Amino acid sequence: MKPKEIKGIVNGIFEAHDLTRVGRSGWKKIGIKNPENIAEHAAMTAQIAYILAVLEEAKNPERIACMCLFHDNAETRIGDPNKITTKYIDKKIPEMRAFQDFSQQFPKEIKKRLGSLFLDFERGKDKESIIAKDADMLQLIFQAKYYLDIGFKIAKAFIDNTGKKLQTESAKTIFEVVRETEFTEWLHEKEPKYKCK
Repeated sequence: MKPKEIKGIVNGIFEAHDLTRVGRSGWKKIGIKNPENIAEHAAMTAQIAYILAVLEEAKNPERIACMCLFHDNAETRIGDPNKITTKYIDKKIPEMRAFQDFSQQFPKEIKKRLGSLFLDFERGKDKESIIAKDADMLQLIFQAKYYLDIGFKIAKAFIDNTGKKLQTESAKTIFEVVRETEFTEWLHEKEPKYKCK
């Protein structure tokens, strides 16, 4: 690999790392001072996507998880436009341009794969991208439920409005259970299921 390619990879990873400093702006609007950042959102969305893809019997859960892992990388360049912002500004073209510029730093094969993941996620028409979009929304729902449980009552609107947009049966089922589950319930497990011998 050429030094220029290595330098591009290093810069691309530094840019991706910047997602740890980009807070989710919708949460700031409802008064959350230190909301989750885009990197946290992407990591959790990828995990949810993998689980959802297996439940939906998708052929390639790993690809769906990767779609979600990179889906918001353009936000290092354009920020995290929330629902109020997108009433006035169409983010589609700027987001696509920003993602293309981000991926230009990488060698040809990586750039091609990243572009394919991004475009598939954005199109949202085939089974894989529908699952990925549902995972993105479910992550928001889980985060909103956490904020609701710690006292931000307005987060309920995020849960209710986002839940209406889910498309897969697995996501809809998970959504119904999330609404009724306190975020700390898992801490109250009486007996560990597995014991070390």
